[in-house]
Amino acid sequence: MFVSVKFQPTDIRTYTYTYDGDEALTPGQRVLVDAREGRKAVTVHAVDVEEPDFACKPILGPAPLDGADLADWKTANEGMIAVADHFSRSRHGIGGNNPPDPIDEINAAHEAIREEAENWLDGSPVESEDQMKAVDELRKGAREWRMALEAGEKSAAAPLHDAWKAEKARWAPTIEDAKRIEKGLVALVDSFKRALAAQKAEAERKAREEAEAKMRAAQEAARAADAANIEAQREADRLQAEAEAAQKAAARASKDTVKGLRTVTLYEIEDHRAALHWIAQNDRAAMTAFIEEYVRTHHKDRAIAGVKVWKGKVAA
Repeated sequence: MFVSVKFQPTDIRTYTYTYDGDEALTPGQRVLVDAREGRKAVTVHAVDVEEPDFACKPILGPAPLDGADLADWKTANEGMIAVADHFSRSRHGIGGNNPPDPIDEINAAHEAIREEAENWLDGSPVESEDQMKAVDELRKGAREWRMALEAGEKSAAAPLHDAWKAEKARWAPTIEDAKRIEKGLVALVDSFKRALAAQKAEAERKAREEAEAKMRAAQEAARAADAANIEAQREADRLQAEAEAAQKAAARASKDTVKGLRTVTLYEIEDHRAALHWIAQNDRAAMTAFIEEYVRTHHKDRAIAGVKVWKGKVAA
């Protein structure tokens, strides 16, 4: 949304700014904007005005009524102010509606270097000392170009990064305290839950063994029962019913687990030498990666068997 403002309530001329805040603005309301002399409180003249044909700087938000409130507002809205500052500097500059992009300015200052470097980078090798010196000189200019770009990037990104760090730091103590409380509650019930889980596992094992024993007894009784002996048949049916009931009880016991426990795979190295030999024989890629990284890290500070170290020169 575009909003027109007056720097003084009695001014005739208005200035157009953008606004995308959540709080609705009304004519006569005081808001904060970036002006040539710094951050300034101005008066809203009209809201939702026609978009101008030039880029506009943003309204930072409603303006507090006095100095004390302004200081409090700045403290509470450091992140928003930093983002608005970055947006204003990177896209508009102080006092301008559409200045050149700093990337374009830096590139323009080093355009000759870029063009000459591209002429050299055509795939043809350097074949003389004069060519080497020319490329070295060109590389100095390319380095200055790159360093200017990095400095510009740092200048543009610093306010956003600082605001991000400040906001992370503001939340961090409360988040860490919540984590401590959560971990403490988990630790509080850990030993009891593991003991209870062991009890339930033992009960499930006994229920399963009982169900299996009763099923075997029922099957044996059914095989031995004389079809002409009604009592034997009744006893076999009773044993079968008991076996089925025991199976259902065992199934229920297997589902009676302790909530809040998870299965993890644990390990303990009992013999480092044996483990090293196994890795060397069965996972040569992992061993090679470890050796190469170890040598890369330590080849300057110690002699390593099987490794040759020497001095050489490469293009800087």
